[in-house]
Amino acid sequence: MVARLILLAVALSLTGCDKRDWRFPSPHEDVCLRELRSAADCLTELGVGVELPNKITVLLQRHGTVKTPDGWAWLVGKDWVLGTTYKNGSTYEVTVGAAPDGSTGVLAERTLKHEFGHVLLLEALDDSGHSPAYASCFRNWKQYASTSRVVVDGDLCRIIDVYSP
Repeated sequence: MVARLILLAVALSLTGCDKRDWRFPSPHEDVCLRELRSAADCLTELGVGVELPNKITVLLQRHGTVKTPDGWAWLVGKDWVLGTTYKNGSTYEVTVGAAPDGSTGVLAERTLKHEFGHVLLLEALDDSGHSPAYASCFRNWKQYASTSRVVVDGDLCRIIDVYSP
């Protein structure tokens, strides 16, 4: 029995099934991991069968120009954007705002957790919305339901969370 488990573990490691390609901005790796786990734990408590995706990249948008209660927002067209989640097949890219001078200071943890919520719900349920069922997990989840922009095209999905003062 033990030999079979060892063979299974070796086979999985050779095929890359247990490897994750998570790219988080330095020095914020710990914050990213904590917020990803926090989002996953909350959704699990609500009964969502959460699976962590293999590929996530977190980017800092360094052109934040408006400080909001949830972090720095940047202007895209006429919209003040707090965060975006982009899915391309099985790869996810999350962008959150940073201070305009590049000093990230405290990462916008609430916005980061919110965007990780999108990642996990897309992965588990192919859900790109802001269902009220998850409002207890993510700050301003209901508010962004009316202001967000969602574009879906096959395996591509972009969620843009727009701040409305």
